[in-house]
Amino acid sequence: MNRLAFGAILLATVVAGVWAATRPLDGEGPPSGVVTRWRTWTKADGLPDDRVFAVLKAPEGLYAGTERGLALLDGEKVVRTWGEADGMSFPVVTSMCRDERSGDLWVGTLRGLTRVSHGTATAVRQSPDGLVNDVVYSVCAEGRRLWCATAAGLSRLDLDTGTWTTWTEKNSPMKEIWCYSVCQRDGKVWVAIWGSGVLEHDVATGHWKLYQDPDRDMRFDLFKHDGLVSDVVVGVSADRGNLWCASYLGLSRYDGRDWRTWTGEDSPLASSFISNLRSRGPEAWMCTDRGLSQFDGTRWATYRRAASGGTVVVADDVGGPRTEHRTATALPDDFVWSVDFDGLDVWVGTSGGLARGTRNGPAPDAPVGGTRP
Repeated sequence: MNRLAFGAILLATVVAGVWAATRPLDGEGPPSGVVTRWRTWTKADGLPDDRVFAVLKAPEGLYAGTERGLALLDGEKVVRTWGEADGMSFPVVTSMCRDERSGDLWVGTLRGLTRVSHGTATAVRQSPDGLVNDVVYSVCAEGRRLWCATAAGLSRLDLDTGTWTTWTEKNSPMKEIWCYSVCQRDGKVWVAIWGSGVLEHDVATGHWKLYQDPDRDMRFDLFKHDGLVSDVVVGVSADRGNLWCASYLGLSRYDGRDWRTWTGEDSPLASSFISNLRSRGPEAWMCTDRGLSQFDGTRWATYRRAASGGTVVVADDVGGPRTEHRTATALPDDFVWSVDFDGLDVWVGTSGGLARGTRNGPAPDAPVGGTRP
């Protein structure tokens, strides 16, 4: 028996013996910090479409980016929408960020950028404006600079001068140019690149550093905790000295010294297929094709729909039984695309609509990982 086959059998045995042992509902209720109530909005409530690919909480309300345009909610109802007729570059919204100084909203779409300033939408495109490519997967505001992850490289716009700077495989360490996600924190910018891992940029020095899967196999993670779970990285988020990375093969976390990895087969993660993620404090929230997972480095909570209402499964990262709790309300769909935070609440975009989740109390402020050197 070869080494890979033996490893697969061993993993299957461990998974069957540990994670499959779900305790029945015991009446105690879920622990503090878990979402126990959901409210949903769909096209029937005024959204441009039920597929919500991006959500962003702002002082003026909640922005929901859908397949057919952008909506603004006041927390209760849709108060305004934007489409191509209103100045958007394209109706399919992929991402959003906010310029904190001006209050402008920047919207990534599959055909350029859209800037929403004081309610007025203006399109920004590759030609004649200077964006490296019109397929914009992710946008991120870093001071007075706007970073755009596109299908043909990375662009940065100086919001004061209007000057564009572009990076591709020709002037940076990236091996591929399909940039899927970009985030920033504490003077660093990270870019998730399909097939090329994660690229880190030091804003002060201009230095680039590339993180890749040491296994160099895009189909399997041969050795756990040795680096990225895969070079096919589709999402990055950073906070508290930890970099979280999403791929279609699982989750990775880097604390500046050590890597940890999780998959849907060897952990309580809802699915290895992660479409997006967002971190805040010690927590990371993973959007998958089989539900939403919340993880603080110690405890998991995974949310899914049920025949009636929803379920939340709580488990420790070290193993042991999982506890399933029922909720009267649920996510509108288990295919989750986006998440953002609103105090203790979470806003979630799915393939079946928008949801706002209310927790049953504050989340434990558990430390995760280490501190970046």
